[in-house]
Amino acid sequence: MKYKYVVGVIATLCLSACVEIRDKEEEQEVLVYSASNITIDEPYVLVDGDLIPVRSLSQNVRHLYVDSQKPFEVHLDNLTFKPGGVIYTMGYNVSFNVGNMITQGGLITSFPEGHQAQGGADGVGGGRLELNIQHARGELKVIMVGESGANGLSGNAPDEALQAKPNPAMICNKGLPGYPGGNGTSGGSSGTLEISVEDDSNFELSVKVQSGRGGLPGKGGQGGNPFPYNGCFPQHIGMQGPDGAAGKEGALEPHCVKLGDRERICKYK
Repeated sequence: MKYKYVVGVIATLCLSACVEIRDKEEEQEVLVYSASNITIDEPYVLVDGDLIPVRSLSQNVRHLYVDSQKPFEVHLDNLTFKPGGVIYTMGYNVSFNVGNMITQGGLITSFPEGHQAQGGADGVGGGRLELNIQHARGELKVIMVGESGANGLSGNAPDEALQAKPNPAMICNKGLPGYPGGNGTSGGSSGTLEISVEDDSNFELSVKVQSGRGGLPGKGGQGGNPFPYNGCFPQHIGMQGPDGAAGKEGALEPHCVKLGDRERICKYK
């Protein structure tokens, strides 16, 4: 067994896989996915109570939005990762309960690289990921990462309010400074991680935890037109407006691992 950190089912009979939505004592809706055997040999994503290949989505996974507030349970008798196999959890609070796992360089991570909030929203956190595995073989990498914040919008285009005021001598008057750019929003937190493997005798685990980056600042808008507009030099256009502020990075949250009969190890940043 090797392990390193890097910082920066339900009782249902199914022939293949089952998806169920149930209430936990009438509290919060729980999404449940269960299967006897599943092989991950390409990127898969958790969405709408299911575990599906990314290629089957009708949109780019980088723009996929899911209601990650719903708890998600995955129950598998046998889970196999082939080379290139990836599971994106999309910020769900998800628990994987696996009997046997064989992995050839598999990856479980919160979001695809470049996944970014839209429409001025803050980045979504990486959620809570629990891996409860009885027997594990091979190499597995887990990356907990927050979604990037949305970029700030560029400043509005100049309007009449920014145009230079008339003067009796018809001398070129410089336009007013442009409108400010919008602020980037905050990145999501890394999310929390809890891993428990009972039998890890031939298992190598790598964990990376990183916060979502803040959104980029929006560029300031173009300055106002000079007066009179015709015949004035370009340098009489008003100064570009100020850029917005960059969004803040998300927080790093705790991650804990227990392998075999060894002590549970937790790190908090």
